[in-house]
Amino acid sequence: MKKARIAIRPLPTPECVVSLAPAIAALKKKHTGCSVGLIAEENLREASLLLPALDFFVSSAEEGETGHCDYTIDLRGVERFDDSAENPAWKTYLLGSAEILSSNPYHLVDLLKKASQVDTVDINFELSLPESSGALPEALSRPGGLRIGVCTSSLSQAELECALEGISQLSQPTEVFLLGTVKDKKLSSQVTARWDGKLNVFDLCGHQGLVQNAAVLRACDINIAGPGLSAILSAGFGTFTVCIDETPTRGPLLYPYGHGHLVVQRSGAVPLAASLPTFIKEIIHHAITANSGSVPSLEQWQEFSDSMIFNYLGKIRLFATQRIEIVFKDAGSFTELYQRPLLFSGSEVHDVLLTFYRLLWEHSLNQRSITTYDLQILHQDTMPILCDLLKPLEQLYELGNFGKTYSGYVRESLAKGDVTKARHESERLQEVEELIHSLVSSQPHLSPLFVYHRQAQRLMAGETPLALADEMASLFSGLQERVLVLLDLAKSLFHTVFENESALSAEGAVEKADSNG
Repeated sequence: MKKARIAIRPLPTPECVVSLAPAIAALKKKHTGCSVGLIAEENLREASLLLPALDFFVSSAEEGETGHCDYTIDLRGVERFDDSAENPAWKTYLLGSAEILSSNPYHLVDLLKKASQVDTVDINFELSLPESSGALPEALSRPGGLRIGVCTSSLSQAELECALEGISQLSQPTEVFLLGTVKDKKLSSQVTARWDGKLNVFDLCGHQGLVQNAAVLRACDINIAGPGLSAILSAGFGTFTVCIDETPTRGPLLYPYGHGHLVVQRSGAVPLAASLPTFIKEIIHHAITANSGSVPSLEQWQEFSDSMIFNYLGKIRLFATQRIEIVFKDAGSFTELYQRPLLFSGSEVHDVLLTFYRLLWEHSLNQRSITTYDLQILHQDTMPILCDLLKPLEQLYELGNFGKTYSGYVRESLAKGDVTKARHESERLQEVEELIHSLVSSQPHLSPLFVYHRQAQRLMAGETPLALADEMASLFSGLQERVLVLLDLAKSLFHTVFENESALSAEGAVEKADSNG
């Protein structure tokens, strides 16, 4: 019997190709006996070599000759296939995720699984090296001390210097491998010269391809990187990864994926540079001493952060990556990447919104109802900012109502054959879109709602003007429903906070009364 062939057209980035590893393995597990491959640009072939379950790679140029498949999952464009085995709702979210980093609660690995309709098939994120990956640098082929990869491509010069400063304070012998591309060569050469005689630094920037860099990361004990390909690669090989993210609102899209990696963020407007070197030294020292050579458990990292809290509170925020199992009320479960706060001074606005949007998208795109307990402690500035967002949310709901109404008018006019009136109502509909765009531009926290709405318009499948008008009405109705979910979540949060404050006030009054007899 002929094996079914499933082709995936990935986003045109190596990060997307590498992050497809669990989705490909899950597709093969869900559709027993199928063959899964990629149709992509030739420059992504090297990244595909790291995918252990991939069956074939067809370049876009060869697609017409050798790319026939039974099912196609097109993750990058507006084309939709009836036999695609893709989730259009999550594909819409995926295409807009790059624009809504500040409120994107999902890692790229999880988004790709959702768009491929296999997010309930639990598969670990594991990469492999091809046999022809080439020889490792000589420094990695001999016994040595602690081996640390540092990604020159994803770290700023200040972050790079801070990381090396922290590494230089370690007491044990250490070798540092700078990884990057040809364009990073100038910076890496300067850094290597500056640390000559102080650290054993091996500058590999521009000397290796993606597969060779992956081989180095697999051989390292620790990798220090910013969000991006290096962090995803090292996590895929089980290398303990410390991700430095100067911009704490970027979301986990390109963080290391897996259990127990660390993410270091700045707190508020305080730059990382002042505290980062010592903090990096403490992290590495704890990583190699706390658990007899193995990566510390999340409980051990929590103990570590508790001991550091007074030195770094208000300067640095520390998170651990954690795959959390979510169990549904009816049946079934799945695991996804969450950020577990370790060094923390209360949920800030972007933390609350990450939680809100995760609940919103699961509710509206997957018809799932999940709960969270991540927001028990709020930062003192968070509540007033959230209160200020209520009015714009209500305005967005009203604009959605206008959009739904005018879409209905367009449809009625088209059904009657009154093209002139339909065009007039269409212009009014466009005015609503412009008002929504203006409102969201002044309230960036609401941008995920509009981005998803706009991407859904691009993917509309209606073949006639009447069908398109119906879809537009449905899109505006969906916008309203999502606004209502956020309003309900805010109401629930406010109720919980005020209830807790009342309880604390009452407790304090009782204690005072007892102390006075």
